[in-house]
Amino acid sequence: MSDRPSAPGSPEPTPGEPRQPHGFGPLPGSPQQQGFGPPASSPQQQYGQQQYGQQQYPPQNPYAPVPTSGPDWGALAVQNERRSKRRRLLIIGASGIGVLCVAGAAAALLLSGHSRSGKAPLAGSSPRATASSSPSSPSSQPPSVGPSTSGSLAATTGSVQLSLGSSARVTQAPANSGQALSLPSGQDSFAMSANPVVDTSKSFTASIRVYSDAPSGDRVALSQGSGLFYSFWLGRVLSGTTNHWELKAQIVGGGSTSVLSKGAAANSQWTVLTAVYDAPAHQLQLYVNGALQGSVQVSGIAEFPGGLQLGRVRSDSEWVDPWHGDVADIQVWPQALTPSNVASIAAQPNGALLSRTSSAWLSG
Repeated sequence: MSDRPSAPGSPEPTPGEPRQPHGFGPLPGSPQQQGFGPPASSPQQQYGQQQYGQQQYPPQNPYAPVPTSGPDWGALAVQNERRSKRRRLLIIGASGIGVLCVAGAAAALLLSGHSRSGKAPLAGSSPRATASSSPSSPSSQPPSVGPSTSGSLAATTGSVQLSLGSSARVTQAPANSGQALSLPSGQDSFAMSANPVVDTSKSFTASIRVYSDAPSGDRVALSQGSGLFYSFWLGRVLSGTTNHWELKAQIVGGGSTSVLSKGAAANSQWTVLTAVYDAPAHQLQLYVNGALQGSVQVSGIAEFPGGLQLGRVRSDSEWVDPWHGDVADIQVWPQALTPSNVASIAAQPNGALLSRTSSAWLSG
């Protein structure tokens, strides 16, 4: 009998004759047939079971998949590869974050070291103090004198002597009747007192004649303080595209305030700058050549440690905005002078009100 299905119209098997399955070997006990599978008399076929090696399997549905035993190594390999990829991604991500953290820490150390180095920037650079950067307890900051001094400047009035930076020179300045201090700019171009001259907790007046030969930019002629910040300063600032004279002060409780001149700052000519602080009235005023430029109300002026400075100012632990030119007639009064008094300083700069000053240099 053929192992192909019966053609249409072919006779059905005789009743009782075993039916041949399609495409598989003969059933046990049937005559030898052509097909696939071992002969009926093969030793591998006994009692309806096929023996493969040492393990036997019961008869199966020929259309069902052959059952397997043991783990699915392919599936396990896929799972392991996925886990390995996840681990690699986590390691790479963690390494990247670690590198960024190390780089950020190094950059922060470099920036911190630069901002607190205490060295003055090159001439012409002008980092500025901001209102939010002022410490609440300025008196706790130790003063720093910075570069070494060479020589000294004796006082005209009082006993306070100023130490001179190595590039500062007392000379006969052009268009000036008396001597002046020449400040060519740079970190060694300054004069300073060892201790504060102005008591910023009380009323005071500070005045200075200046001659600038720098065409533009921020320049400070007089200031006080050598710690973290200044207490106040007089000088020139570039506001927008125009140079203006400016009086700036740190305020008690934090922050700063300033008063600008009404007109542009004159270059290459002598100008008298005067700061007046009236403590009872809480008022700070700027005068230029004896004329009031403006005033501002303040709660008080912060007292930072350190002496009077000529030709530089302390800002964020650095010496900045060096003066380029000459200064003379530096005078300090322990009181707020009246407008008429201030006007007389500009009219007679050499010796005006000299008898009432607490300290003076290159004046008279």
